[in-house]
Amino acid sequence: SSDLKTGVISLIAHLSKEAKVLVICHRRAVKDQLYREVSKKFFRSTIGDDEIILKKTYRDADFNKGDGIYISSFQKLSRLNEENLARIQQEFDLIIVDEGHSEPSPIWREIIRQSKALKVVVTATPYRNDLFELNVSTKHAYVFTFKNAVSDGIIYAPTYEQVREVEATLQKVANFLNSNADLKCIVKCKNLEEIEKYHNIFSPHFSTASVHEKFDNLEADRKLKRVSAALKIEGLRIIIHQHKLDEGVDIPEAKLLVLTYELGSGRELVQAVG
Repeated sequence: SSDLKTGVISLIAHLSKEAKVLVICHRRAVKDQLYREVSKKFFRSTIGDDEIILKKTYRDADFNKGDGIYISSFQKLSRLNEENLARIQQEFDLIIVDEGHSEPSPIWREIIRQSKALKVVVTATPYRNDLFELNVSTKHAYVFTFKNAVSDGIIYAPTYEQVREVEATLQKVANFLNSNADLKCIVKCKNLEEIEKYHNIFSPHFSTASVHEKFDNLEADRKLKRVSAALKIEGLRIIIHQHKLDEGVDIPEAKLLVLTYELGSGRELVQAVG
C-alpha cells in the first residue's frame, strides 16, 4: 500500500539520526503529497503525535537551507549542473528513494557513485527487479507483505463484489457514498470512450472528475489532464481514469474501487486495488 510506504518514509526521515535527508520521488503529484505527509500530517494527524520534534521539511528548495528533509524528484535532479550534483553527493547524510524503479537509473547511479550517504529504497511494488537495478544488497532488505499488514491490523483486506448492470453499479456506488460522506470512489476504465460514458453516468449524481491525456483540461466540465488538478476540486466524490491512478498517487479517502472491465494482468489488479 502506498499509504504505508509514505508512513515508512516519514518515520525514517524524522527518526533517523542523520541531519540532512534527501527524499527522491518520480512524479510531481507524489512530491506534493510526500511533502504534506512528511512535513507534519503523518505525525500530527495520522498517528496523532503532537509531542515529537520534527525536522524542517523543504520542497523544491535548492538544497541550501541547512539541516532538514528535502523532498525532490528525479526530474529536478537530472537538471542540476555538475557542481550542484557534487554538492548533493557530499552534503546529504541519508538518501531515501521512493519507488526507485519508476525512473531510468542514470541519475541514481550518478548520485550514489561518490555519495557516502546512507541509502534506503522504499517500494510498494514487488513486481520489478528494483534491488538489482538500484544496486541494493538483499542482505539489508525488509519485506512487509500484504498478508503481514492484514494480520497486524494495519490495513484491511478488500472485499470483492461482481455487479453486471450499469444501473446496479450506480446504485451500489450511490449507497456507499451516501452512507460515507467523507469517502471517495475511483472508477477505472479501459479507454477514453468508456471514461466519457461513465462520466455521463455518475456526474449527474455526484461531484465527478475524469482524467485522461486527451481531455482539453476545462475545469468547467471536470475532464482534466492531470490527477493533481482533479484532486483539488472541492467536494469531489468520484474520480474516473484509465491508468493515471494505478501507481504512485495516494488518495487515502478512496475506499471504493469500480473496475469496469476485466483487467489484463494480476499486476494491474494489484496496483489498482492498492
